[in-house]
Amino acid sequence: MSGEPPEEPFPEQGRAEPGSPPRDGAAEAGQVPQLGDGGSGLPTAVERGGSTGGDVFAIEGRPAAGLYVVGWLLGGFGVALLVLLLLAGSGSGRPLLAAIALGCLLLGSAAAAGYQVVARRTRPAEAYHGPAPLLVLLFAFALANLIGLALLPLGLEDLQTAPGFLLGVLVPFGSYLAALTLLVVRTGALSWRTMARLRPGPSAGRVVDFLVGAVAGLAIIVPVALAAALLAALLQVEPESQLPELSGGPLGLAIVVGAVIIAPVGEELFFRAFAYSAWRADLGPASALRRSALLFALVHILNVQAAANDDLGRIGARVLLQFLVILPAAVLLGVLYERRGLAGSLGTHMAYNGGLVALAALAASTAT
Repeated sequence: MSGEPPEEPFPEQGRAEPGSPPRDGAAEAGQVPQLGDGGSGLPTAVERGGSTGGDVFAIEGRPAAGLYVVGWLLGGFGVALLVLLLLAGSGSGRPLLAAIALGCLLLGSAAAAGYQVVARRTRPAEAYHGPAPLLVLLFAFALANLIGLALLPLGLEDLQTAPGFLLGVLVPFGSYLAALTLLVVRTGALSWRTMARLRPGPSAGRVVDFLVGAVAGLAIIVPVALAAALLAALLQVEPESQLPELSGGPLGLAIVVGAVIIAPVGEELFFRAFAYSAWRADLGPASALRRSALLFALVHILNVQAAANDDLGRIGARVLLQFLVILPAAVLLGVLYERRGLAGSLGTHMAYNGGLVALAALAASTAT
């Protein structure tokens, strides 16, 4: 992408003086910050405030050891119970047990995040001081599924219906916002302003960033669609549409708003503004780009819906197709966020989703 990056990308973390060594949070690609563990960019046990022996389960010398223990116990119990539920099949008490498992995951991830916030206070000023992105994602996942369980009596779990699709967009959006607010912003790890990385000065610059991103998003629609068709033919599966049947009226408009505005805002806030920023501060932009793109693509695997007659091989092919189609777009979104801030990645995401909605509407109109 062309153009200069926004000035002061992390205004609240400062900028190194000209001629001075690069600060960890502003490392260039390939210049991974060293925090004492041989160049991995990760803190040592002492820097984490943890055990000097490197034992994951040791609590001696850890700050907020109670939070550490609660996080492991509740999180481990929740994961184990969810695995048992997946293996056990259907049953009358399944929703209640699922709620217990998700509740344990929610509380366990919150406790573990609290421990990391306390333990990482001793990190360098320019490093990231908040909970790991995977922990925050686990919290959001547990919260979203708990809300989904509570809404099951409404019968809106089918994402191919307009109400089900809207619910599937709004619940993750609210869960992302809640996770970021509670575990990241309110703990002082990152502010909304820092995560947004908006170009300072007149708003015209931010509009330009958004428009550049939108052009990039529209430009990749056809190549990605062609690649998806080719991969689907090779894997012998049909590409899945994540959109329900589009129709006129309020429901049709709500689907468009959900797909083009709500979903992109929630995902860009979490995967770029938060996850990318957190990894960038410790590992530099190159590693942050790889990690955030992979995480974004992996999370979208959850959108794959297996048919009743699908075997494991066919399900695996669908999952692989979804991953390979999403990954290039995820990389582009990270690049736009690095160069143009949140305005740029939002423009890309909204334009890309809007183009897909337009193509779906065109296909539906020509089929009738």
